[in-house]
Amino acid sequence: MEAIRYAGAPQAYSNKNRSAEFEAITLPNLKALHGKARHLLKDPSAADDMVQETCFVAWRNFDQFTPGTNGRAWLFAILMNVLKHEYRRRSRWRIDPQSPGILENCLAPIPQNAEVLTDRRLLRAIEGMPLYFRQVLLLAVVSELQYHEIAEALQIPIGTVMSRLSRARAHLRSVFMGSSEMPVTS
Repeated sequence: MEAIRYAGAPQAYSNKNRSAEFEAITLPNLKALHGKARHLLKDPSAADDMVQETCFVAWRNFDQFTPGTNGRAWLFAILMNVLKHEYRRRSRWRIDPQSPGILENCLAPIPQNAEVLTDRRLLRAIEGMPLYFRQVLLLAVVSELQYHEIAEALQIPIGTVMSRLSRARAHLRSVFMGSSEMPVTS
């Protein structure tokens, strides 16, 4: 059964026509979508995945497509949104397999006249605090990183960085202001 058309209103597709119309819009543009994705990603396999995801999103949202408009532009807009989403997702979780080697080579050299921390009480207090407090404290104090840099390094929100640093400092104050001494943990 054909859908009723009103002047100026978008055409609704019946189930039979939906598949045919989708193919009529998508198939002629697949080569161009692949070319654009390959150009942007520089990886044919990743480009194929992005085009496949683009087609999936287009099929899922085909009821939002307005017949008579530029189907090619609609598909490219979806492709660009899929690529942006994937880029954001990858940049949040990307881990370089060479990271340990890079980090070892980029460690700051220890100056010859550097003072060595010998206060056993301070060392025990730092070692006795939970790892998530200790990490933030050492990155802030020893490495002199800013809050947003610590948040990126540990992949946690900046508010969590501030909270953990505050609690770590409060822990050290309580240890050195005469409250209880932390037990040594190994």
